[in-house]
Amino acid sequence: MILAITFVVIGGLLVTIGVGVRTGDASAARDWRRRIPADSSRDHLLFFGIPGVGGALLFMGLALLLQSANLTLPAALCLLCSAVSFAVWLFWGLISLPYPLFLVPAWFRPIKQEQRQRRRERRKVRKEQRQNG
Repeated sequence: MILAITFVVIGGLLVTIGVGVRTGDASAARDWRRRIPADSSRDHLLFFGIPGVGGALLFMGLALLLQSANLTLPAALCLLCSAVSFAVWLFWGLISLPYPLFLVPAWFRPIKQEQRQRRRERRKVRKEQRQNG
């Protein structure tokens, strides 16, 4: 029971941090540009890693609490939600697979597009350097 409550509290805090990061505006975009290097993948951690782990812990704690109250079907649904949250953390937070831009906040999309454009330009320059020299 203590473990379940701990999971719910920690998971809730992490989800709250994840939601707080997503609800930004133009000032958040300016701060982001100033603090994060152009080719950084910290956005994966902030937009997917922290909320993914938080969701997994939150739903796992809820599943444990529901199971202890003999509510098997809601507990199973919470476990399913926990698995989805874990998958989000694993694929986009930890492994940093490319993600579609509609999954990030609107204020961050231009920043990510600039990062992707610079990455493409650097690859093109490197490819030309290898061909020429």
